[in-house]
Amino acid sequence: MVLFKALVKSLWIESISTLIVGGRGISWGAFDWIDIFQPYTALENVRVFGDTAVTFCDALGMPVEKVEHDHYEDDQGEENGLTKKNIFLDGLKLVELRTVDFSSDNDDDEDGLGGFHEGLKMWLTVRKGAAGMLPAFAIRDCSISPDQVEELKEMTEIDWDLVENLQDTE
Repeated sequence: MVLFKALVKSLWIESISTLIVGGRGISWGAFDWIDIFQPYTALENVRVFGDTAVTFCDALGMPVEKVEHDHYEDDQGEENGLTKKNIFLDGLKLVELRTVDFSSDNDDDEDGLGGFHEGLKMWLTVRKGAAGMLPAFAIRDCSISPDQVEELKEMTEIDWDLVENLQDTE
């Protein structure tokens, strides 16, 4: 991770508008995403694969810095401290999710969100409350039901490839 951070910090921050992150062996948490990529203000498009997508989407609903608030609320009443000033990748226009299992209902999930789909809806709600708008999402080669897609379409623009099961892509 240290070598990767050094490499990323040596790149031209203002010139990178698209980021593709995937593959085995990448185990970043939400804070890692924020720590590494927050300086990249020109990022508009992000493609993430599998489990990496889960932590990336988690970072979308978190403030980029620790903000002190009375009763853990900001001036607009946002309970997690996320505001337009401290939102992660505020110029983000498109998030492409690949090989994500939206249907997984992980009983070991510490936050009790009931799987990625429910977590994503929560993160989108928080982000929209802070930013006023959301990036569009492309859903490719994922396990997701048409009903889940419709729920997400009520929140933001969704481009879906109609694949409902990861096995359909093999």
